[in-house]
Amino acid sequence: MTKKSHGRMQRDLQEAKTKSAQKMRADYFKNNTGWDDLRALYDTTCQMLIGTGETIRQGFSDKDIFKYFNSQEMIEVNTAIVGMNKDLQLFTDELLNLNKHHLDKSGAVSNDEDFNFVLELGQGYSDFTSRFSAVVSPNQRFLTDKLGIALDRREVAKKAAAQDVNVVTDVVTKTSEEQAL
Repeated sequence: MTKKSHGRMQRDLQEAKTKSAQKMRADYFKNNTGWDDLRALYDTTCQMLIGTGETIRQGFSDKDIFKYFNSQEMIEVNTAIVGMNKDLQLFTDELLNLNKHHLDKSGAVSNDEDFNFVLELGQGYSDFTSRFSAVVSPNQRFLTDKLGIALDRREVAKKAAAQDVNVVTDVVTKTSEEQAL
């Protein structure tokens, strides 16, 4: 038996890789859920965006919380909330723009062009998530921290009011019959 040359071994290896890649490609086109996977990416990204806005909205929906900020904090918090709203609107518009490219598609990807487009859009969602996190997370963290401070101050104020002997807290009304006894 003769030994194969180095060049022949390289060609055989390349041929095996090509056959393997072709089989993987054929299997992918038989069993893929490319458009549905893209829809799932969109839905997950939407939930991230909506959840962020909802967390801030719920936290600051109690208008009473604002009286526990000093004037400088009030300016900072209001500025951060306005900025957060603008950022969320810009990211919402960007997300809707990504979605419009595959809005009417579902099921399997059937050709190389669609496959490449799905990959491109998937990368778009990945880039979107990275940018969203980089832009929104610091502001969200700031607002959450400030909310925690205000809630702590409110709790301290409630405890102080409960201990103040000049503040009436236990008032019970009695009927005229109870007063006669």
